Amino acid sequence: MQLLVLAILIVGVVAANAFTVSQIKYQNEALEHHNTLRAAHCSAPLQLDNNLNTIAQNYADYLAARNIFQHSNNGYGENLYMTSSSA
Repeated sequence: MQLLVLAILIVGVVAANAFTVSQIKYQNEALEHHNTLRAAHCSAPLQLDNNLNTIAQNYADYLAARNIFQHSNNGYGENLYMTSSSA
């Protein structure tokens, strides 16, 4: 479940296993930063899971294409976040 949370945090960088150099770099930097924060709280580091990243990206694409915002029922668990501005 923790891996899905991380995958959703970096969901914008995965495109059906077609990773670009900048996407891989972003993923690794985000993971490194996340694991630094985890280490400060004596938590074990996480690892990226390309399959899980792909599942998360596909679901994000599904939501965006339909302009909806809802949890899936895929059994992985997830955290969704949205923000807006009054401007």
